[in-house]
Amino acid sequence: MAEFLNAEDPAFLLLGRIDEWCEGTSAFDKSLYSFAIQNIAEEYMSTSIPQVSFEFEEKTKIAWLIQPKQEGFFSSRVTVTRERALAFVKGAAEMIQNACKKLLNIKLSFPVGTTYREWKELSDQFEHLRLLMNRGLGLGQELLLLEQESHELAADLDVRELRKQMKKMTLMQTLLENGQ
Repeated sequence: MAEFLNAEDPAFLLLGRIDEWCEGTSAFDKSLYSFAIQNIAEEYMSTSIPQVSFEFEEKTKIAWLIQPKQEGFFSSRVTVTRERALAFVKGAAEMIQNACKKLLNIKLSFPVGTTYREWKELSDQFEHLRLLMNRGLGLGQELLLLEQESHELAADLDVRELRKQMKKMTLMQTLLENGQ
């Protein structure tokens, strides 16, 4: 049974990268593998963790938006659920890696968000995890990296803000060129 995410509740991200494709893998086969990876992840997470996934960067990366099930209205109960969800996803990421290697002969790496974010802040977490994946995961295969603590994020904040502004400039250029 599919569950939906609630826009009123915070969420966190799990990103996955296919470390390498076998030589000659067609675009169609990449789509099938990506679909299979998402299905494997859903098998490991869906009974406990509502999540939605999507592909990005030419089917080489997958993102999961994740929220825990709410088990009550008391904030301490919700916090326990959220902490358990984070721990569960960290363990599930490792099991997903193992299953994909065994069943699909594909190596995956994962940066895992370790903090819940309001929906308007998820783009910052997404960008940070992408940087982590491109920097830290670029050095190896089948890695599992956790989002850095907030005091370590300060160094990346200027870089992320600059990238965000550059994306806006590119979008503005495109809009101007199209007469919009």
